[in-house]
Amino acid sequence: MTAPQATAGMDAIATALDQLEASARHLRTVSPGEGALVIRAARRGFATAANAAAILARQANSAVLLAGYTRAVHCAASRYLAPRTSTSTLYVVPFESPANGRRRAEPGTGAGRADTVRRTVRSLAVELDVVLSRSAQLVPEAVHADACRQAARLAYELAHRWHSALSTEVTAALPAGRRRREAVHDP
Repeated sequence: MTAPQATAGMDAIATALDQLEASARHLRTVSPGEGALVIRAARRGFATAANAAAILARQANSAVLLAGYTRAVHCAASRYLAPRTSTSTLYVVPFESPANGRRRAEPGTGAGRADTVRRTVRSLAVELDVVLSRSAQLVPEAVHADACRQAARLAYELAHRWHSALSTEVTAALPAGRRRREAVHDP
């Protein structure tokens, strides 16, 4: 393969932000009553969040701990959501990963784009929580309902952690005097 063809192939790979948005759209289209489809979409969602967090961590040192936490949540959720016939399915690689396993760096990186990725990961985690909680109530199979409940708890914790990280970064970016005023006025 020549260099221009390789570059074109890399351009075809979706960015982390595109993957996050596609995963959230996919979650919204799945009927909560269809346990197997919800579980498959949720596994994809957790994998996408872990992928985006890893890319973000390489670009912003402040996201390294958050990326590690997201990967741990992804692994735990994958264990809950793994097909019951297989004990070895622990990690799902999202979307079109290159054959050599390398991820494409995000184009146009900057504080604004990183914040957008952070907010989108948090939104995806909230979406996972909502869909999995709803599915746990609707699916008749006890195994699927339990898996959905456990994964929904993890999604809730993931959303909370990303929300806390966003709130901390916003507060840290404020001038010192304004931070003190907001801390006094916050309940």
